Amino acid sequence: MIMKRKYAPMILIIFTLLACGYFFIASAAAQSPTNGSVSGKVSTNVGLLPEETRVTLLNATNTSIAYDEFNTTVDNEGFFIFANVPAGNYTAYAWSPYHSEGMSNSFTVTPGSTASCGIILLAKPYYADITAKPGTVYLGGYKSDINVYVYDYMGNPVGAGWFITMHTTAGTLDPTYAETDANGSLRTSLISPESGSYAEISVYAKSSNGTYYQLQSAAKMPTPTPEPSPTATPAASPTVEPTITPTPEPTEVPTVTATATATPVPTPTPTPGFELIAVLCAIGFLAAIRKFK
Repeated sequence: MIMKRKYAPMILIIFTLLACGYFFIASAAAQSPTNGSVSGKVSTNVGLLPEETRVTLLNATNTSIAYDEFNTTVDNEGFFIFANVPAGNYTAYAWSPYHSEGMSNSFTVTPGSTASCGIILLAKPYYADITAKPGTVYLGGYKSDINVYVYDYMGNPVGAGWFITMHTTAGTLDPTYAETDANGSLRTSLISPESGSYAEISVYAKSSNGTYYQLQSAAKMPTPTPEPSPTATPAASPTVEPTITPTPEPTEVPTVTATATATPVPTPTPTPGFELIAVLCAIGFLAAIRKFK
């Protein structure tokens, strides 16, 4: 009994220490993080902050798998953050009005750490301005050179590599599609139709998902019907030429010569006639001056 009483406190202390150690280990294990976080920033190629830009986490192995619980809107400077993200491999997908879709590189989230990523969005085509040289063409196969200038929503040239298609309500475009150059422009030609008053050209851009959308501008190419007057001009000139051939002068010349030969005094005849005309002209001139005064 003495031995049992002697070791009882020691046994109790050992059990207490073991219980405390187990509780400490269990508490530490419960408090150790199993998830991490993600922080990132969305920017654009034109330096302007995108409006209403949303970011979603995707599975890095299969990007068709989106995690809807990790979906947020960026702040005024384009920053975003996701907390309590399970460990794994991810990529961030961003979308903004008037910008193309964008995706970050893949990254790994580990427990207790913060993974970072960045996404750059390209400002997509929004406006199209069209110029034509000449602006008015004759009907029937005449050609006008068309220049198309493509701008984003902020009015900046979109740059190179955007696939653009064009459509006209009259005539033929050649080519009907092209890619923009470094200045965001492209060229085509309009072959005028046989009839019509104008041709309206519409411009479409190809989005990142392969669909096409119409840009916010359309140009009207005047091809008025009065312009085929060149074809009427050759028809008018033949009608003038026949009137020149039957000139009345050949008929008058014989009569003049006939009266001249019948007159016994040939010399005085022209002189009184010429002077009379001069006097009549002078009288008419003076009468006109008086009337004007």
